Amino acid sequence: MLPLSHLFLCVQATKGGTIKAASGFNATEDAQTLRKAMKGLGTDEDAIISVLAYRNTAQRQEIRTAYKTTIGRDLIDDLKSELTGKFERVIVGMMTPTVLYDVEELRRAMKGAGTDEGCLIEILASRTPEEIRRINETYQLQYGRSLEDDIRSDTSFMFQRVLVSLSAGGRDESNFLDDDLMRQDAQDLYEAGEKKWGTDEVKFLTVLCSRNRNHLLHVFDEYKRISQKDIEQSIKSETSGSFEDALLAIVKCMRNKSAYFAERLYKSMKGLGTDDDTLIRVMVSRAEIDMLDIRAHFKRLYGKSLYSFIKSGYFSSMFSGSWKESSMNIIELEIPDQNIDVEALQVAFGSLYRDDVLIKPSRVIAILAAACMLQLDGLIQQCGETMKETINVKTVCGYYTSAGTYGLDSVKKKCLEWLLNNLMTHQNVELFKELSINVMKLLIGSSNLFVMQVEMDVYTALKKWMFLQLVPSWNGSLKQLLTETDVWFSKRKKDFEGMTFLETEQGKPFVSVFRHLRLQYIISDLASARIIEQDSLIPSGWLSSVYKQQWLAMLRAEQDSEVGPQEINKEELEGNSMRCGRKLAKDGEYCWRWTGFNFGFDLLVTYTNRFIIFKRNTLNQPCSGSVSLQPRRSVAFRLRLASFDSSGKLICSRTTGYQILTLEKDQEQVVMNLDSRLLIFPLYICCNFLYISPEKRTESNHHPENPEN
Repeated sequence: MLPLSHLFLCVQATKGGTIKAASGFNATEDAQTLRKAMKGLGTDEDAIISVLAYRNTAQRQEIRTAYKTTIGRDLIDDLKSELTGKFERVIVGMMTPTVLYDVEELRRAMKGAGTDEGCLIEILASRTPEEIRRINETYQLQYGRSLEDDIRSDTSFMFQRVLVSLSAGGRDESNFLDDDLMRQDAQDLYEAGEKKWGTDEVKFLTVLCSRNRNHLLHVFDEYKRISQKDIEQSIKSETSGSFEDALLAIVKCMRNKSAYFAERLYKSMKGLGTDDDTLIRVMVSRAEIDMLDIRAHFKRLYGKSLYSFIKSGYFSSMFSGSWKESSMNIIELEIPDQNIDVEALQVAFGSLYRDDVLIKPSRVIAILAAACMLQLDGLIQQCGETMKETINVKTVCGYYTSAGTYGLDSVKKKCLEWLLNNLMTHQNVELFKELSINVMKLLIGSSNLFVMQVEMDVYTALKKWMFLQLVPSWNGSLKQLLTETDVWFSKRKKDFEGMTFLETEQGKPFVSVFRHLRLQYIISDLASARIIEQDSLIPSGWLSSVYKQQWLAMLRAEQDSEVGPQEINKEELEGNSMRCGRKLAKDGEYCWRWTGFNFGFDLLVTYTNRFIIFKRNTLNQPCSGSVSLQPRRSVAFRLRLASFDSSGKLICSRTTGYQILTLEKDQEQVVMNLDSRLLIFPLYICCNFLYISPEKRTESNHHPENPEN
């Protein structure tokens, strides 16, 4: 199979950066060339590319007509029968008239389970009013129903409303600028967001979906003058989810549509795996319109040519052009995934030279991670098969988590089937003790764990769970459980011989679970720190390193120019942020803070009138901890809400995603505006906070190695 990148390079590397009408064009000759390429055994994919990648859409339609006239067959049907996978999708997309291609992509985005919100946003936010009107007409003819009806049936709330507004195609197409209206729109947006509690989403929708481009560009400038914030910053702080994505796409398209598509292409190819849907759609739909500009913006924004990025995915920019690595004998790679090690990379590279490689179950997750980073589809598939064949009590939890991380749905399904079958049949107590430890390790280590109230409560829960694992015959009430747990461990202190419980033979099996506690947020509260010391469960070496880490962090916050995180570091937030939460039993007004030393940032959280508000308190209210009086402080956070039915099934959830909030003294900010239709009590609120910017890690501030490893 010809690499898909080869076709994309032809599409985007044509002279001028766009596909233009070929000179000396002869539709009948092209039709014969295509027939010859597909006739008999095998398919000459190079021949297909040499024709279709160098003809514009109008010429391709002439070729299709000539193919049917001279050969008596439908070209698209033949292409579909001869080609497969992503290559087929690109070629068929290139053969589809532009408006029909948009229509089919919109339908695909809403068909079946789930919705491709990114596709809906991209098309509806970037097309002109005239293009939108033609899309509506074609959609109705193609599917016998309106685009608006399908949007309403597949989306909801404000996201639905912004898509419906965009799909109407009613944006002013003139360049007329009314200075008074421009200033009024900027003021209205400011008052709808930054100036008030909550957000008047309708005002954002009205202005952004109806005004002409020239008008909006002046509104954005005026808005920044009034609010001292860019409109994109305000949208990120005032909205969330797909509604936020849609508004940002509108702003970006108004400012520079080609830069918007350059960003879409970059995000489709960066990181683990490739977003093939977005990559194919943008390359096909923009090839004749603005690919030259997209290429230029891609190079300016990301320092690499689009050509090289597509050509080799991961390594091309290192070995060509003006990059410093092109003249090096040794290349140092920064690996973005901690599952990948040198051995896994060696196996991955080795797979390029042989069809099959030996994959041990103990190495499969690391090799899978490397294969995904390098986009080696064959090796990814082989890892998946190895995982499905070697599921057992030791591997099932790790396989399930990794399958979710790297998109192997069939492995996830197999893991669930194994758990269901074995939970119903096995009677081996030791087997299920081991399974329980593996499950708890994944649970406690998860960045998505809802913690109520603080990290100390996670420790308490683990302590009780460990007691139940060690004394499975205990059958007292839940109210007695903590007391019985403390009594049981206290009686055994004298037998430890100077060791903590996790250092004993009985305690060692539980070490890997307790490793996932975020001890830095337990020892920051005096009462909790004393309990940890008195319980004598956790090795003193663990605590010593955490005390040192927190003391140095405190000094940074108190004596350095530390003002808090300045950019999102997702890995740091997921692995090291403070986890805390609250349960709201019923609607009302609530205000709370989480106790402990929080680096001089006394954060008050308020729930009132469907708003969740963060306030930086600088001693306007009583505070038990130190308070920094720096003029501005930043906090990185993620706020999540969830409600469950009586059986524990999730019935609604919402998140702000990871954000950075900068607050002046005693300033407050609405971080979430809740739709009353989503409010189902009890309501669980969970936050992740990072109060100071992460320092580069060194060997001295790592945790000690896990004895298990």
